[in-house]
Amino acid sequence: MRNIIGCIAIITFLCTGCSSSKMGDIYMQDDKITNEGDSYSLHKEEQSIEGQVYTGQLEFEGMDTLWDYEAAEDMEVEVSYCLSVSQGKAKLVYIDPNDKPHIIVENKDRVKTEELENVVLQIKKGRNRIKLVAMNRAQINLRFKISEGNLNSLGF
Repeated sequence: MRNIIGCIAIITFLCTGCSSSKMGDIYMQDDKITNEGDSYSLHKEEQSIEGQVYTGQLEFEGMDTLWDYEAAEDMEVEVSYCLSVSQGKAKLVYIDPNDKPHIIVENKDRVKTEELENVVLQIKKGRNRIKLVAMNRAQINLRFKISEGNLNSLGF
């Protein structure tokens, strides 16, 4: 009987440890998302940047900085995006110079979009960033266009 209880305890511990993903934990924690550093697992990727347009097909979890810009003054930045997620969850998060996060878009399992959405971000003087944040090995198709700043390939 003691062996059975011991085995059940070990199996429960192992299953709990396996189901909890450090990368997945980041998804709901604004303080981690706004950190200067990035933390991610990139399992598959095809990415390209042409001018101010990023295109990527990813299997991704965690967070990585897609865009950053040191604004000399408060201004407007035009953003166009198409974020499709066939598995998992993903969101684009704008982080202002005060490290306050603002969700631009969030999608989950089987949400496929084909049209570009357009928004105007009111950015502040200082360092501005946009991060891709995902969990559950999200299968992502992302097209992202922005009028100012530096686009970055994810995982590099």
